[in-house]
Amino acid sequence: MMKESRIKKILDTLMSRRNFCPASQLAELLDVSTRTIRDDIKKLNRILNFHGADIRSKSGAGYLLQITNSQSFEQFLATSWHRYAFETSDLNDPIHRKNTLLSLLFDSEKSLSIDTLLQQLQVSDYTLLW
Repeated sequence: MMKESRIKKILDTLMSRRNFCPASQLAELLDVSTRTIRDDIKKLNRILNFHGADIRSKSGAGYLLQITNSQSFEQFLATSWHRYAFETSDLNDPIHRKNTLLSLLFDSEKSLSIDTLLQQLQVSDYTLLW
């Protein structure tokens, strides 16, 4: 199963904007904490710094994507970005399923219903509860 990574969603959001995007808006969009957004921005910046882009942060304003070398950035998007943009998951693997469950529970600032967990994990209620 291919799923968009959070950093892909963050980059897509920043690419669609010409002005700063507050961390709180990104956190709400992705249903994570602002701390998680800060961590993801750091990861994304480590990737982008080698490919002609940088994410600036400004206290009270948020984050802004700056393209420093458009040719390098466009080449990166066309050739290498897919390695970072999608996550592969094997929810048939019990260990992966447990790790995914723990991540869902610990990363969410909101309470999660059993139905939400069942949908995210793609399992029956019997599998989840036993």
